[in-house]
Amino acid sequence: MPKEKPATPRYAAGTEARKIEAGGKRMPGGVMSPEAAEALQTLVDRGYAASMLKAIERALLAAAARFKKG
Repeated sequence: MPKEKPATPRYAAGTEARKIEAGGKRMPGGVMSPEAAEALQTLVDRGYAASMLKAIERALLAAAARFKKG
């Protein structure tokens, strides 16, 4: 299976712009607590999501869905 080429800065910028246009939000930087960082890595290692960003997105959507139901 061929390796995927990394996205070029121009391609990445276009993808980012499309997400923002669709209602996405750029998140501020910060430092996660060691406990949260370990939990996040566990989610990725156990296959909950393919990346840290996807794990955060999935966990946020799941938590928000629980609040909407109640």
